[in-house]
Amino acid sequence: MNIEMLFIAVAAFLSIILILVVAHEFAHYLAARLFGIIPQSFSVGMGPEIAAHTDKQGTRWKLSLLPIGGYVKFRGEMHPVSTKDSGDFADLERWKRSIIVAAGPLTNLVIAGLIFLGTAFAFGYNQVTPDISSVDAGSPAEKAGIKAGDRIIQWEDSENPEIRNLVRSTLINTDENIRIKIVRGSENLNKEINVVPRKITDKDNNSAVVGYSGLNFNIERKSVRSLEEVIDISVVETGSLLILQAKATYQIITGKRDLSDLTGPVRMAKISGEQAQLGWRHLIYFAGMVSIAIGFMNLLPIPGLDGGYLALYAFESIRQKNIEEKTLKGMMIAGYVIIGMITGVAIMNDAKILLVD
Repeated sequence: MNIEMLFIAVAAFLSIILILVVAHEFAHYLAARLFGIIPQSFSVGMGPEIAAHTDKQGTRWKLSLLPIGGYVKFRGEMHPVSTKDSGDFADLERWKRSIIVAAGPLTNLVIAGLIFLGTAFAFGYNQVTPDISSVDAGSPAEKAGIKAGDRIIQWEDSENPEIRNLVRSTLINTDENIRIKIVRGSENLNKEINVVPRKITDKDNNSAVVGYSGLNFNIERKSVRSLEEVIDISVVETGSLLILQAKATYQIITGKRDLSDLTGPVRMAKISGEQAQLGWRHLIYFAGMVSIAIGFMNLLPIPGLDGGYLALYAFESIRQKNIEEKTLKGMMIAGYVIIGMITGVAIMNDAKILLVD
């Protein structure tokens, strides 16, 4: 990677992360203010403070040294404990705390939907048609008897299927069969494709194991013209990519997908630089995907993350009793260990990329 490419990659990645994380934290801030809680501080960036201003309400707005995100700090603890002061975050009813905690990741998902919709209005969007344009020679699809010109009318149990979801499902699900129904002339045919895993590596050494079928589809470039398309491009697309993220994470947890697929900051920066070189449309769309990843990651039920607190509040609501302070501390330690392990694996994966370069 040359110096110019490195600069573009780092600048693009930091810009995306900083904007999306600050938006995430600002949503926490606004939700807290809605319920009368005044945060102690709001930081743009992490680490040592380099500039700050305390407003009339007592919130300290900070610019910190490391441009890798941000945070909002509330008064007191995130959960009721034996020692607390009046006005602490933990004084709020559980449902109010849940709204404040959920506001961050949900905002990331809303931002993603708006990004997808904005890029579609500005540049148009691609629609993958059910018509098979070609079938790779020797591929699983060819061995299953599928031919160019066939049209998919059913995928698994879904009639009139969304082909982009079929493509994504194929990529994420390796070593699985896909049941499809096709039209060939006047015939309706049932086919089953055995998807095989294939490791792909691009010119910048970003590698991943994906499912491969050998199917290629016609793509139409379209403009947004109806409310149905607006919903499909923003809400449905965000939901589809969120589900895809959840499936990939589940595969890593169950061992079906290798830990080497965990992406760290170096790989993310490289991908950001590649998208920036392709143009604004690609970079902005990639930012939407990163926003979904940030939202999803924060919703994971790991103690210390937003999802961990939401799971805790839900459990306590069912139990109708707060968990003990000692148990909470143990959960938080376990959560930080898990987060540290995930971060460590991602950094090691990044180190392998640097060594290859």
